[in-house]
Amino acid sequence: MGIKIIMKSLGVYFWVPILINDIVIPLFVLFIKINGTEENVRQGIMMLSQMFTPFLSAFWAYMYLEKYIDRKGNECFYIVRKNKLPEIIQLFFLYILTNTIPFAWYISMGKKYFYEWIHIVIVCFLFVSAAYCLSYLLKSISLAMIPSFIYLLASVTGLNDAVKKISFYESHTGMAPSKLLTRYNYFIVAAIVIAAIGKKLNGDYENYCS
Repeated sequence: MGIKIIMKSLGVYFWVPILINDIVIPLFVLFIKINGTEENVRQGIMMLSQMFTPFLSAFWAYMYLEKYIDRKGNECFYIVRKNKLPEIIQLFFLYILTNTIPFAWYISMGKKYFYEWIHIVIVCFLFVSAAYCLSYLLKSISLAMIPSFIYLLASVTGLNDAVKKISFYESHTGMAPSKLLTRYNYFIVAAIVIAAIGKKLNGDYENYCS
């Protein structure tokens, strides 16, 4: 399925991550840059990118899969290709592309934001893989979204300290290149394995339509 068709199928949901990542957050960062210090800017970028970007990376996947999983009685009608992994991968790369725009600006303010960008891409890959896998494992988009919502709510509320205990939630000091080499290669492997499990569950879930 072409990316244009996938984008169209998302409807208004397509614009939610773009609105937040490409407009709201950069405007907030610009406000901090005008009225605050370089330290305030760094903390703002690190905090906001870790709060919203991973959750929103999975948002498109959830909304796209919703019509294949949650619409009772319409499963066979909506199935164009049983294996939905190619579409999920396309959505992931499109999401990364749209986020390259604001991060290009952040990177222009300092090389440290480049490493944060790589960190965010890896975490987003993990979130998207988990969204794909959980959607078919739980056979409910609402249930599958719970872990992502918990992460988001904990990030923006007083539970923030609890989220910081998660190994991929970094401090506001920025991502160290050494961590990308020693820790996040395992996250890439984990994301690939989770996506493979999701592909198997995807096939099992829709075999009855053959």
